[in-house]
Amino acid sequence: MEDPSQLALSPPLWIVASLLIGASMVTWTLVVARLRGRLPVLPYESRRPVPWRGADVLLVFVVFELPLLAGMLWILVTGQATSAAATPPATAPAATAAGEKADVEHPIVDLLMADSTATTWLLCVLVAVVIAPIVEEFTYRLVLQGWAEAEERRARRCTAALRRLIPGVGPVVLVSLLFALRHFRWAAPRAEPGDLRQALAFQATWSLMFLAFAVCLLRARSGASAADLGIVPGKLLADVRLGLFTFAAVTAPVLALQVVLRQFVLPDDFAADPIPLFFLALALGATYYRTHRIVPAITTHVAFNATAMVSAWIELAA
Repeated sequence: MEDPSQLALSPPLWIVASLLIGASMVTWTLVVARLRGRLPVLPYESRRPVPWRGADVLLVFVVFELPLLAGMLWILVTGQATSAAATPPATAPAATAAGEKADVEHPIVDLLMADSTATTWLLCVLVAVVIAPIVEEFTYRLVLQGWAEAEERRARRCTAALRRLIPGVGPVVLVSLLFALRHFRWAAPRAEPGDLRQALAFQATWSLMFLAFAVCLLRARSGASAADLGIVPGKLLADVRLGLFTFAAVTAPVLALQVVLRQFVLPDDFAADPIPLFFLALALGATYYRTHRIVPAITTHVAFNATAMVSAWIELAA
């Protein structure tokens, strides 16, 4: 475990933390007021089930994870990892045992620590703040949770026992768990900055190609409309406000949980990310379930990652 004395924050980080805590307190005050008034925190907006089927979801996820699957196959065949981004956690102990320095920092943090040039920052912000939130929310909340909700609705019509369960809980929890597990990370040797830059550039390119492919696939195979894809042009501004409201409510508790887990609970070999991200994903999933629009979840995710990048910039600049 890390020394608790390392919890000391620089003044700029204290300002960020104070703003997040204040925003969370105000937001939860409004939530409690609505609950006391017997009003829904977020009204449920019904829509037709998403038209895509399980085969479409499977194909989307295979393409989404193709770089990871290719990296794992390469390791199995050759016993070598091409880059840190393609190295699964199972390879970490052997590398660490060889005497290489290992840590659990996110690869983006490792890259910025080694190279804080403007070009590197631009690449990291593009991947972490723009591309990753859009692609992950599209894949997990829209494609997977949307399909899981449709399957749950069909199952509830056929099974009396399922009708006693709260609608939407199963899909939201399942997808949140998968989202959290994808962010599992344990101690591994730091990759070379050049390898990390190359991996991030590849991730950005592949993610954009994947997104275009997946949208075309869903529209071609299932006739998905813009509403099915979670976009309602007339509600974009309202959706952004809702996303920021969700961000204000959950960010301070999620980050506080991450700090507590990392400092006092989990061993140094494991990153704390999956557990707090599970609770963040619950909020994202619940927002999508209540609105069936993807912009609020994307806005929350973008703001959350942007906060992490601002915090990293403050720490590195200190």
